[in-house]
Amino acid sequence: MIYKTKTSLDICTIAVASNEAFVPHLGVLLCSILENRKAEYFLEIIILDGGIVDRSKAQLEEFLGSYPNVNIQYYDTVSSFTDLKVHMHFSKDLFSRLVLDQALPNHDKVLSLDADMVILTDIYELFCVDIGNFSMGAVYDYTMRSFCESSFLHDIEGAGIMKARNYLCDYVGLKNQWVKYFNAGLMLINLRNIRISKKLSSALNMLREKTYWFLDQDVLNMCFSGDVYLLDPKWNVVSFASELLDRLPIENRAELAESMKRVGVIHFAGSDKKPWNNPNATFAETYWKYSRLTPWYELTICRAAQAVSSKSLPQLIKKRKGRRIGKFKRSLLKRYDRLSSFLFS
Repeated sequence: MIYKTKTSLDICTIAVASNEAFVPHLGVLLCSILENRKAEYFLEIIILDGGIVDRSKAQLEEFLGSYPNVNIQYYDTVSSFTDLKVHMHFSKDLFSRLVLDQALPNHDKVLSLDADMVILTDIYELFCVDIGNFSMGAVYDYTMRSFCESSFLHDIEGAGIMKARNYLCDYVGLKNQWVKYFNAGLMLINLRNIRISKKLSSALNMLREKTYWFLDQDVLNMCFSGDVYLLDPKWNVVSFASELLDRLPIENRAELAESMKRVGVIHFAGSDKKPWNNPNATFAETYWKYSRLTPWYELTICRAAQAVSSKSLPQLIKKRKGRRIGKFKRSLLKRYDRLSSFLFS
């Protein structure tokens, strides 16, 4: 159980899911939050822990110790969600946000953030947004809207190939509420409401019934349909936002273009849009700016180099043809494998 911090200061509570592999990126997120803090408040960090080892926890606590008025607590989710399936680049850590009402029984509000984000302004400004009687505040999902406008097709397990709009309306069950589909990477959650409605438990049950394209994000949209306050788009700008503009209706295009001029939160959504996977990713320089301030900078650089080289060198070798080249390929790949294991293990 997570305990509420006792302090005379106002408290800003954030929750982030992470496993051991994602700790360096979690560090970047937390660094960007702390470096951009302006108001005087206590930052309460809740990690939905998908298997972070003790050494990394000690590193996190030492790193956070250089900043005032901050603490970190862990809620173990390692043995949770064993009956739920994932696909594409998603991990089961995503499902951790569906137990926030259980993890935080003494809190009234929490800001849930994906670990692949960078914060560019004081997050407390967002935490203090009044969402009225809504159970949640979130940002409209311009990526999904672009899929719907372009008749994007997706093959749904058990249902076959469907257009994105039909998927949302009929398969997910949003009907005419598909036009309000939100991104679950950032959610300002009213825990008092949710403990009464038990909507997070309903979302978990839906995930057990059938397969969803965007997993918990889809079922959260269904469970909270009509109960979401749409936040200023600047609070969740995907790094590839400029690529979406031409595929959006005029009103959405104007909203997104305007928010790109005053970004508050960058979201590196999509495996090929993350700076540690793609050195040419948009906003990569911003990610590395904060990564340099963390203890995991060198580790991230090494992993990024491995990711790039593991794709480029073997692909280059495989393009060579001929019997003699076959020996060359085998020899070079063997040397490459030995070098990779030495450098990156």
